[in-house]
Order: sequence, then C-alpha cells, then structure tokens
Amino acid sequence: MEGGDGGIAVAGRGALGSATAAATVRELLQDECYSDFLSEDFDVKTYTSQSIHQAVIAEQLAKLAQGISQLDKELHLQVVARHEDLLAQATGIESLEGVLQMMQTRIGALQGAVDRYCCLFYKYKELE
Repeated sequence: MEGGDGGIAVAGRGALGSATAAATVRELLQDECYSDFLSEDFDVKTYTSQSIHQAVIAEQLAKLAQGISQLDKELHLQVVARHEDLLAQATGIESLEGVLQMMQTRIGALQGAVDRYCCLFYKYKELE
C-alpha cells in the first residue's frame, strides 16, 4: 500500500508495530542494492553484466536473500495482524461466488424462456 510520501504504508499492529515495519521497509528501499530494482529504467541484462564485471555476485546475492527474508517476515506479520480481516474477505468472496452462480443459473433460465418465446413468435408469424 503506497503512503503519501512515496513510502510504503503498513497497516495493523498499532503505531509502534507500524513504525517499526515502515522503518524496515524504508531501510530496504534506501539501500542501494535494492533501489536499483525500483528504478523505472531497470534492465536485468545491464544489472547482471555490471554485477559480473564488478565481481560482487556473492555479496549481492547474500544481500538480496537478506532483504527477501526481511520482507517475508514482514509479510507474515502483516498476515497475522490482519488475519480476521482476511478471513472476512475470503468469506465475503465465497458468498459473492454463490450469488454469481445463482445469477448465472437464472440468466440461463431467462435466456431459455426468451428463446422459447421467440420460437413461438416465429411460428405464429408463419401461420399468418
């Protein structure tokens, strides 16, 4: 979720948890290792060739793995904090799917009735 300052807004867990999570994400975004991936003109080939040329592949892989681990932990914390909301949304989606299925069935029945009336109408026109 984007914040107004271009950062990442973190919901749930109260003010302290949100501040800590936002600081963690902000720290990751400000790290040069990760900021390369966020630029509009990021090019995988250029990034890879520069990494190979600078011979820092192992260091960058370790740094990326650390960042992925931090983001994974933060995602887990967000899911735990929003567990009730996520379950409610999933239940709501299931209910909507049931309603949509019922509507499709009724639309199919209505289409069948319209087709029958059209056939009767054309047969009636032929008799005239």
